[in-house]
Parts: sequence; C-alpha cells; structure tokens
Amino acid sequence: DGNKPTWKFHVIRIMREYEVIHASTELPIFAQFSGRPFVAYTTGADIVKLAQENSLKGWLLRRAYSKAAVVIFPTPYLDKYVKKLEIKNAVFIPILSDYTKFTPDPTVSKDSTKFIIFHLKKFYKNF
Repeated sequence: DGNKPTWKFHVIRIMREYEVIHASTELPIFAQFSGRPFVAYTTGADIVKLAQENSLKGWLLRRAYSKAAVVIFPTPYLDKYVKKLEIKNAVFIPILSDYTKFTPDPTVSKDSTKFIIFHLKKFYKNF
C-alpha cells in the first residue's frame, strides 16, 4: 500500500527474497539497502532529472548507481549523463525490438490519458 509510510521498507523486504535484483527507474534506491547484488536499469528521466537533483532522493540514486553491479542504459543519448555522473560501472545495451511489430499507435497522442496494455501472446503463438 503506497499510502502507508512504511511501504518503502516493504519493498526492501520483498527484494531480500531474491538472489539478484534488476531494478529500474527509482527502484535502485531501495535495492542498495536490500543486501542483495543488483543491476540498475536507467530509463531516462531517472538519470536525466532525478540523479542530477541536489536532493536526498537524487543523492540516493547516485549512490545506488555506484553500488550497483552494473548500470544499464538503453539509449545512446543517456551516455552524456552517465559520463556527467562519472558512473564507472555503466554499459550501453540497446533495446532490441522489432519495430515492424512494435510501433506507436498513431491514434494516441503523447498527451493522451489513454492507457494501452498488450500481451506478447498476440505476437507469439507459443508464448
């Protein structure tokens, strides 16, 4: 329950149930306190905005990146932010997608409140 002030501790407790954690966006902040090895996956705004902030949350995210086994960034434009933060354990791994099957829906604008959910079974019969 995200409304309770203890939800953060609950997230860390759940992370402790796993041997390795793959944490994206802000979750590396919690993963660093789990006592488990973790991979941080930056998605964009986390490293572009939050990690640049002069705030407790920004500091915790920068600390998490330094504690991660590896920090994965999926797009080349994030490289300048990785370098700016002097993240030594970063690796660029592009998102591998078949853009002939996975394309933006032209009927949905970026400002839309419409939420689209899909399942891979639609594309793969053996899934």
